Amino acid sequence: MKVAILIPTLNRKDFLLRTLKYYSLLKSIHPIYIGDASSISMIEEINTVVRGRVVVHYFHWPGLSDRDTIKKLAQKASVDCEYCAFQGDDDFFVPNSLSICAEFLSNNDSFRTAQGNAAVILLDRPGAYGNIKALGPYWNSPALHGSSGTERLKEITENYWVPNFSVHRTIELIADFTDKYPVKDRYWGELTNTFSCAINGKSKFIDIFYLIRNVHDGIDHQASQHGWRESQGWDDSFSACKLTLSEKLRDNSGDVIAMTRLEVQFLLDKYLARTQIKWDKILRSRRQFGIIDFLRHSRVSPYLRRMRDFLICSFFMTAQRKSDMRYIKCSRSKYFTDFLPVITILSNK
Repeated sequence: MKVAILIPTLNRKDFLLRTLKYYSLLKSIHPIYIGDASSISMIEEINTVVRGRVVVHYFHWPGLSDRDTIKKLAQKASVDCEYCAFQGDDDFFVPNSLSICAEFLSNNDSFRTAQGNAAVILLDRPGAYGNIKALGPYWNSPALHGSSGTERLKEITENYWVPNFSVHRTIELIADFTDKYPVKDRYWGELTNTFSCAINGKSKFIDIFYLIRNVHDGIDHQASQHGWRESQGWDDSFSACKLTLSEKLRDNSGDVIAMTRLEVQFLLDKYLARTQIKWDKILRSRRQFGIIDFLRHSRVSPYLRRMRDFLICSFFMTAQRKSDMRYIKCSRSKYFTDFLPVITILSNK
């Protein structure tokens, strides 16, 4: 079953071409929709890399924001594709897992999204290519099972993850990314989309290897910045998010009594407080902000870490560890076969 892969990009040619090399290597059946906000078109370089091995729809939309690009790509994809999934230009889906998630949605109308296990990787050098320096789980068995939008909103604010990366029905992703009230702040935009997905339907976790995310210095981790709450437009975007969510809760058929706007604000305030505590802990323990620094600084020396991983992979690989994202580079991991093409592409061979 085909799933449209939606990729917004801006001035990250090397990462985008790397992603296209990956899908070309696998001869993926899933059509790729690229929305490029860069000033100069990349179509010639894309055609050189792809060479007809995957279907690519390229749209040059200079200056368009990432959220607007995703929605516009979904509108383009909706003509031919019932299902879609959004990824960053530096990420990788496991193609077969996209089909499995779409198949699940086709047989389960009560669920709005589906996804599997995901890993996050950090390379040993700047840029798109190199060796994997650190890896680990990106999320922990994400799912939403509440019977109402209110229940699911509480679920995802207490255990935040990003269903934007899940497989969606294309028309439903368009609805989740359509806001009556404009949210200009980029991070509030992600939160609004994430919480809208949760309000509008349940989400299924499937025990498959689904997604690889690549963290690097080129990513702006806005949530980790002290000045975010003092940034221009923060208050307006917060207000727009509250309005959007309270209206979607009111319109959700699963809610007999939806949360009021004040109750939504209380829930978001609790979420923000927990987020601030999390980043403060990282600041104290690692001295610098951000997931890059969090992964880069380890209390275990690289030599001892490699020795530990070798012993575990060679002699102590239990059934539980075969599913552990930290050991997917081990040939005995249940996800190794799916991960191997990523290693190949990262080496730029």
